[in-house]
Amino acid sequence: VFKAQINDSDDNYAVKILDSSFGTPEQYQSFKNEIEMAKRINDEHVVKYFYTHDGEDNPNLPPFIVMEYSEDGDLCNTLQSIDHNDVPKIVDICTQLAYGMKAINEHIIHRDIKPQNVLVFQDVYKISDFGISKTVDEKTRTLTFKGFGTSMYYPPEAWEKAVFTMQGDMYSMGIVFYQLITGEYPYENITDENAYM
Repeated sequence: VFKAQINDSDDNYAVKILDSSFGTPEQYQSFKNEIEMAKRINDEHVVKYFYTHDGEDNPNLPPFIVMEYSEDGDLCNTLQSIDHNDVPKIVDICTQLAYGMKAINEHIIHRDIKPQNVLVFQDVYKISDFGISKTVDEKTRTLTFKGFGTSMYYPPEAWEKAVFTMQGDMYSMGIVFYQLITGEYPYENITDENAYM
């Protein structure tokens, strides 16, 4: 991910370079479909996608996304610094994330909700990274272009390799809420080196 500015502008953007090794034409088409769905999400609590390059317009460039820039870290920082007795603050963060999750699930299933995928900008919490999302309509969408999410936040059905639904997103967000409220991860003997504990 690179920080970028448009010429003659002070506005900052994040440019995320994506892996172009999709494996099959179906996976590539899945990527294109998911990006188009993600671009439709317009909510204060979801990182906005402004432009996507799927690799076709300019074959010399890899696929990339130009998105909203959030400069105040991610939810991991909040989990490490927040006073877990500050109920109004925790309720505010959880409410923001619930609004963001509702906006996302009107279009896609995120599939990788975790603290690292919640960015912060001036006390506004924004859900990001739809890299392994899938569209809500299971009849037209059975494939993802990147695989599964972070094991510490899997719902039980994901461990069993069953269909991942909106309820799976809710389960994962529930773990995030639990960490915000208690300062602890709710389970034992589940680890992931890429997850916050």
